[in-house]
Amino acid sequence: MRLKLIFNKLAKDWQLPQKPGRFLLIIVLVIGIFFRFADLESKVFWHDEALTMSRISGYTIQEINRAIFNGKLINVNELRKYQQKKSESQVLDIVDVLATDNPQHPPVYYLLLELWSKIFGQSISSLRSLSALFSVLVLPCIYLLWKELRQLPFVGWVSMVIIATSPFHVLYAQEAREYSLWTLSILISSIALLRAIRLRNTKNWLVYAVISLIGLYIYPFSIFVSVGHGIYIFTREKFRFTKTSNFFLLAFSFAFTGFMPWLLLMVNQYSETGSRWTEKPISHISLIKHWQAHIYKAFFLQLKPNNFDDLLQYMFLVLLLVVISCSFYLLIRQTERDVWLLMIILSSVVFLPLAGADILFGGMRSISSRYLIPSYLGIQLSLGFGLAYYLNSSKFIIKKIAQILFIAIICIQISSCMINFQKNVSWSKCYPDIAKIINNSDNSLLISNSHEMNLGNILALSHLLNDNISLILLDGRNHPHNYQSIPKIPRDFDNIFFLSVSEQFKRKIEQQYDTQLEKIYDYNLQLEKIPNLK
Repeated sequence: MRLKLIFNKLAKDWQLPQKPGRFLLIIVLVIGIFFRFADLESKVFWHDEALTMSRISGYTIQEINRAIFNGKLINVNELRKYQQKKSESQVLDIVDVLATDNPQHPPVYYLLLELWSKIFGQSISSLRSLSALFSVLVLPCIYLLWKELRQLPFVGWVSMVIIATSPFHVLYAQEAREYSLWTLSILISSIALLRAIRLRNTKNWLVYAVISLIGLYIYPFSIFVSVGHGIYIFTREKFRFTKTSNFFLLAFSFAFTGFMPWLLLMVNQYSETGSRWTEKPISHISLIKHWQAHIYKAFFLQLKPNNFDDLLQYMFLVLLLVVISCSFYLLIRQTERDVWLLMIILSSVVFLPLAGADILFGGMRSISSRYLIPSYLGIQLSLGFGLAYYLNSSKFIIKKIAQILFIAIICIQISSCMINFQKNVSWSKCYPDIAKIINNSDNSLLISNSHEMNLGNILALSHLLNDNISLILLDGRNHPHNYQSIPKIPRDFDNIFFLSVSEQFKRKIEQQYDTQLEKIYDYNLQLEKIPNLK
């Protein structure tokens, strides 16, 4: 009886849809929440997550590099030390580690993860469960955002279901990274902005300012969201300095000033710790194909995201583009400017600057889906509005078409989540294949050097390699272009592998040992082998 009373109160406060749609939406939401927490331990612990674990353990990249990339023969267990907490490490040491090591990742998420690990342990599933929790908290924020925009509760519920079952959000909910927390902060800051506009008092603008500052210390691209909020305010105020726009400027100045010390760290260390891979040249055709893939990935998980030539994929893409375009058109036609303007700003405020930089200066900043979380949210929220509008249509045919389309999208998303659930790897994470090859070879030695992202790759592999695997890791930092340090390879190993070493290093190995490396794996990472060294 008590449970029924609680449910009835929930239905009243959150204005649940009428039966039978009410139970269908709740079931789908439960499925989405289940996928976020399901099988967290068995998913591949990849490069970025391994670095997350090292940072909350109190180790910097420089410290690990000095300890393991020294050309000495080591066992895989010696690598795992850097995935476990230092005995003398304190919570605030994480701030020093990030400031020294990689300031492009601000400390809020890592401090929260450290506190979480003190309570629930530092296992893979424990660390990932915090991201899953943040992703679950995203769902009620979707409803509250539409409520602040004065839309029907049904719009909020439909949007919640779309995002709950989105494989994109499920994927980031299962990684020990800050992206589900960033998703949550984008929504909370947008809700706080709308409340500050509506209530028109200093207290709510101060709340918005603090939330914006925290958002910047969660992820630096929150600056784009804040700028988007500024565009929203000044467009709404017809580019006049009104009380509302002045309050926003004060709030923005507070947040930006508070973030300035960390921003200066990022700028000063960008040449050493920044994501320089985003500046690598890529053709405009490839850029366009990656932009298409963003639309696809929001609703269906691509296991091979570089496979752009599949006809079925393009047919699905065209259908999605038509549905999304119609949703934006309907949003503009049926809502006030305050509503559709925010959705358009969310959809474009990060994508347009990054895509523009790629076109003008070269690079591939706009191909990374994690950078474009605001765009994914804007598109999915707009789709939620369009579907909810037609699901409430008084015209029988239109309502039936909307029902079929809504069910089809949800089924596609759930099926994609099921595919992901049954696999231990998503997208391009290839560590299990490489570990299987090495583990299944007798008396194996793995050789690598500090080429590009090999530190994170090696740490991630340490979770998958057998305890008896030996390694020789070489430091190439003194010779960043040719990696001149060539190891003396012990001849008492039956299988000698090389992981993603530079071309210059491979040529020197082949010259020194009068051999040819045999490529045995090449998908994102390369695994090569010396045949018949003995």
